Amino acid sequence: MPAGLTHLPAVTMNGLTYAPGTGNDMLIIPVFDGRCTFSVGNLSQPGVFRRWVNWPDTKGE
Repeated sequence: MPAGLTHLPAVTMNGLTYAPGTGNDMLIIPVFDGRCTFSVGNLSQPGVFRRWVNWPDTKGE
């Protein structure tokens, strides 16, 4: 993986985030017609709460 990636990668292309394909040490990124911008970074991970008392209280919202 490229330097700085510590877990699953994500590609942001023209403001939309995608999970790239992977193969060995390569990321597989689709190429669209025309000009586009993209960045590669770590996929955002949700908070992990190991005890139920630390879970957020959403009340179904």
